Amino acid sequence: RQERELNQQLAGSGARITNTGSQLRVILPEEVTFPTGSDQVDPGFLPALREVARSLNDHPNSTVRVVGHTDNVGSDAYNRQLSVDRALSVSRILIRYGVSSSRLTYSGRGFNEPITSNASAEGRAMNRRVEIIITPTG
Repeated sequence: RQERELNQQLAGSGARITNTGSQLRVILPEEVTFPTGSDQVDPGFLPALREVARSLNDHPNSTVRVVGHTDNVGSDAYNRQLSVDRALSVSRILIRYGVSSSRLTYSGRGFNEPITSNASAEGRAMNRRVEIIITPTG
């Protein structure tokens, strides 16, 4: 049910929802979430994050991991820090919209977990993302 609600609420935002069977993953691509090289969430994306927070509050029996990812341009240290900073930014916004901080964790993976090859500009764009991973607790 939460997957269906999120798909409706986030339609047209650029976010994608995937259901792994045991988790829901809300994938926030960089091009709609952050300016390039920045950890500041684009103000135009705040309504979508408000909808995610509303869904999380409507379905409180879950844990939430916010994980930042980058492409492989630049140093490992730079990308790891950027990915952590982006995950923290999204986490802070979810908390501001009422999600309990006790349910949230955040981390950055830098360029260590690509979803596709970094060999093309399109692939690098897909790898620059923040994922909100929702895991039911009972």
